[in-house]
Parts: sequence; structure tokens; C-alpha cells
Amino acid sequence: MRYLLLLFAGISLSMVSCQPDETTPDTPNESLRNKIIDYWSVDESSQIYKSMQSKYTVQILKDNDSSKVVIDNFYNLGYGKQAQATINDNYSVIIPSQEVDGFLISGSGTIDHGLNRIDFSYITDDQGGLIDTVTAVYTR
Repeated sequence: MRYLLLLFAGISLSMVSCQPDETTPDTPNESLRNKIIDYWSVDESSQIYKSMQSKYTVQILKDNDSSKVVIDNFYNLGYGKQAQATINDNYSVIIPSQEVDGFLISGSGTIDHGLNRIDFSYITDDQGGLIDTVTAVYTR
């Protein structure tokens, strides 16, 4: 009888297996957002400054919203000058209309599936009559 109780206790314990703690997986766009948080080299071409091709560095940082990032040094305006962008599940980026250091900006981009390149197209308006159409390639 004693062995039967030990056997029953052993079987009962083996039926109650350890389950991993419940974790909330990243939503697809949050996971994608987390993968592009980094410093990026920018190769930018401007309609206004056609003869000048600008190369500089930006930092993409997490925003408080899990689907958004901020791009520090956007349009080479200087660190601390940040544009907000929304990261979508389909590897697209939306830069909603916003003001950054006196410039009204808006645009969009596409993230390469290898996560090493982002192609942007955006418009900047200095609010004084100068509107610039820009393409920028971000690479790591």
C-alpha cells in the first residue's frame, strides 16, 4: 500500500508539469520596430540642393508608442531634432505631417526585408516658401 501511495504521488507530480511563464509576444510592428533601433548612415538627395548630396548619421530610437520610432538628426537638422514615424507590419514607414525645428515635414519609406536599408521620400517646408522634395537611403 505504501508503494502504491508513492507511485500515485509520483504520477500526480509528473502530470503537473512546469509551464513557462506567460509572456506577451511582441506585436508584429513592435518586433519590426525593435529591429531597426540603431544608428544609420544617411545618403540624402534634395530637389532644392541638387548639387549637394548630403551624407550624415541618424539614430532611430523607440517612441513611447510601440508602433512608433523617433529619428534623431532628421534632415541633418542636428541631434535633438527628432521626427516621429510609424512602423507598419508591411515594412512601410509613415512620417506624419509634423514640425521639426521650424520645418513642416511629411513622407514615407520602405524597410528592406533584410533590415539593413530604409528608403525614404519626404517633403520639407521651411514655412517661408522653400519646399524641398527629398529622397534618403538609410543603411547600417
